[in-house]
Amino acid sequence: LAFPMYLTSAWLVSVLATQRGSDGVLDALAGAVALAFGLWLWERGRYARRQRTVRAAALVAFALAFVPLVAIARLPAPAARAAEQGTVAYSAAKLAELRAKGQVVFVDITADWCITCKANERAVLSRPAFQDAMRKAGAAYMIGDYTNVDQPITDFLAAHHAVGIPLYVVYPRGGGEGAVLPNLLTQSVVDQSLARAAR
Repeated sequence: LAFPMYLTSAWLVSVLATQRGSDGVLDALAGAVALAFGLWLWERGRYARRQRTVRAAALVAFALAFVPLVAIARLPAPAARAAEQGTVAYSAAKLAELRAKGQVVFVDITADWCITCKANERAVLSRPAFQDAMRKAGAAYMIGDYTNVDQPITDFLAAHHAVGIPLYVVYPRGGGEGAVLPNLLTQSVVDQSLARAAR
C-alpha cells in the first residue's frame, strides 16, 4: 500500500505546483527530505552508542520538516490561468452579459485537484461530440477555475447549493433558471440539456 501512497503524494505535489508555483514544490520537497532524514536518524538511533543524541537529532529533523509547510502557506497564489481558446473565464458580470444577449451558457466549475472534474474532461468535455453539441446550441463555454479557492466562485457554488465541485450549469436561451447537471457527466445528458436550453 505504500506505493499507491507515493503516487498520491506525487499527484498532490503536481497540484501544489498549480496552486503555489515552483517555490511551493521546492518547499514540499525540502520538507520531504527533512522527514526522510529524520526517519533515517531514528532508525540509526536503535544501534548507535549515543542513542539519545541521535534520537534527539531525529526529532529536530522531524520538526524542521514542518517549516516548509509554513513557507508554503505564505506563498502567494500564481496568476489565474488564461482561458483556453474557445472558452470564457467565469465572472458574474460576464455571465450576466452573455445571458442578456440571449445566449446559451454552459458553466463548468472545475479545479486541478478535482479527480471527478478530470474524469469528466477526458470522457466528455474534451471530445468532438461535446464541441458539436455546443455549436448546435450556439452555447458559450464558461470555465471557473477553483484550483485556488476564490470568493466569486464560492458565491456561485453557494447560489446553486453546491457543497463541492464539479458543478455544471446550463443556462437557457432567453433567460430562466439554469439547469444543474449531475457530477458525473455523460454525452447524452449534456446533449439533452443543451438541446432544451437552445429551444
